[in-house]
Amino acid sequence: MEKRLFIAVFITFLFYWVYSTVFFKPPINDISTSENQQQSSAETPSFSPSPLDKTSFTSDLPKMSSEVETKEAIIGKYSVSYSETGGYILSLSSGRYGEPFLYENIFYIPDDNNIVYDTTIEGNTLSFKNQQTSQTKSYSFNDNLISFSNSKDEKKILFFSNKLVDNGLDQRYQDIFYSRTQNVVRKPLRKVKTLTYEGLDYFGARDRYFCISLIPGSYNYSLQAIKNEETKQTDFFLSSPPSSLSFYLGPQDDSVLSNNGIHGVVHYGFFHPIALVISKMLYFFHSFTNNWGVSIILLAITIYGCLFPFTMKSTKAMRKMQMVQPEMEAIREKFKDNPQKVNKEIMALYKKHKVNPMGGCLPMFFQLPVFIALYQVLPRLVDLKQANFLWIKDLTLPDQAFTLPITIPVVGQYINVLPLLIIIISLAQQKFMSTSSTSGSGSQQKSMGMFMAVFIGIIFYRFPSCLVLYWFVQNLLTLGYQYKISKQPS
Repeated sequence: MEKRLFIAVFITFLFYWVYSTVFFKPPINDISTSENQQQSSAETPSFSPSPLDKTSFTSDLPKMSSEVETKEAIIGKYSVSYSETGGYILSLSSGRYGEPFLYENIFYIPDDNNIVYDTTIEGNTLSFKNQQTSQTKSYSFNDNLISFSNSKDEKKILFFSNKLVDNGLDQRYQDIFYSRTQNVVRKPLRKVKTLTYEGLDYFGARDRYFCISLIPGSYNYSLQAIKNEETKQTDFFLSSPPSSLSFYLGPQDDSVLSNNGIHGVVHYGFFHPIALVISKMLYFFHSFTNNWGVSIILLAITIYGCLFPFTMKSTKAMRKMQMVQPEMEAIREKFKDNPQKVNKEIMALYKKHKVNPMGGCLPMFFQLPVFIALYQVLPRLVDLKQANFLWIKDLTLPDQAFTLPITIPVVGQYINVLPLLIIIISLAQQKFMSTSSTSGSGSQQKSMGMFMAVFIGIIFYRFPSCLVLYWFVQNLLTLGYQYKISKQPS
């Protein structure tokens, strides 16, 4: 193996180490507190939040959960952790998925911080009552909708607290969103400052799978965001709220959210239209396969079939390039002291054999947007969470086929098989499509092909298995077609 290939592989592993450190380890966040950076470029002047002095809210924040006596109950779809001191919900966990939501201290009232309430649970309603003041508060759970009512008018209520997670990749999924006059604004949670938002139709936050949002009503919200730069936690207070409020807490189900007047939560970025089509196709396949792994395979086959004309054209272009490779090497050797003459002769060679040097890249122009859209859709589909396929226990995680007794740098504690299979397939593709020449540019192309095969496999090593499974099927289909083409006479 050439020295250049060793260097390329080393650079690949170095890149992967940096990539893993940034996206899979706790990142160092540089969040500026400058007033000049408080406005998002996506906001219009009517949405401009105003600065808020957070020092006056220090005493309003709830105590740490470790300082509060916690009680738990199963109510409806949720496992509820609540405090009788203050009478509020500390946190909620999803009963189906068995993990806590990232939204805490729901409807905490600062004035009730030291008041002890009596608690009753009747059906799907959690009630708090203070015997001395006769004040009552209740949370009613109806599917993914939760209604809150309070017998006392309050100047301020904490809607929820939201803290940045340590995992850099999951941080990318943490956003807030709000709407006024049907204009939806989204902003990464890490960029939220201490601000006041006036006249909102609704407000909420989302993470990778779930979201929380107030249900639009006949009143406008005035919301204050209090950012703790040290703990990376943001508390969202409602000013002069009504006596009853309803909010959604659950999976990012666009149809359910839209039925409740909440729009614009599910958004997949620049390729959102393509992502929506992919999502609908995946759910269509699942409607009759009842298996998410099989559905992803069918999706990969369908997309491959749609893009096959471009793949076929690309493969033919690559074969033509291979056929003229010996002549190109001869030209380079003959005019090695005259680079301009080499370029001129090679262009004439392309014209003679009707070769397009960029023809092999054609499918990438169509495949790349689809894959970017898939990268946005598949890791965010909560239905894939805990969905198994063959040896894969959770399609939202790496396939983790084998557990190692020790943790190996870069590799981790698990052996992921699908990325290794992708490397093998990529190397096989190089064998079918490479030239027989072992000198000059032919040798360089082989080395580069081997480098790219390893590089892609390493990049995929910690990707969710749903994405890797899709790419594996695509590569397997491409390998089959290339094998067929390689057996045909030139």
